[in-house]
Amino acid sequence: MAKYSSKYIRDFATLTAPLRELTKKNARFTWLPKHQACFDKLKATLASAKCMSYFAKDKETQVIVDASPVGILAILSQQEPVTDHKPLEVIYGSRKAKASARIERWILRSGANNPADYLSRHPSTPIHESKRK
Repeated sequence: MAKYSSKYIRDFATLTAPLRELTKKNARFTWLPKHQACFDKLKATLASAKCMSYFAKDKETQVIVDASPVGILAILSQQEPVTDHKPLEVIYGSRKAKASARIERWILRSGANNPADYLSRHPSTPIHESKRK
């Protein structure tokens, strides 16, 4: 769960360094006060307002689950819309944009008649399935 949320946590690698030392090859697992402090800080960070937010009806929602013989994990996640808007930068972003570039945008048709237009506004999100049995 912590690694999945790492993109929202500032200095995640520095914060979790003591815990990652325990997973190195040929390292003896000894839980010390520094590891407990690191774990407590990570737990508090995951429960903070930066990682937690209110549910928004208009955003895409995913339930991410993982199960093992000793436990289960479920995360309710909402994604921000993914768009690149690069064509709009060419049209509107530059004062040097040619008149033809401003007019070319009217050639685009709605998503109902143009699958490429629909796919550019609704990118697919890959779902990773576990290989474990």
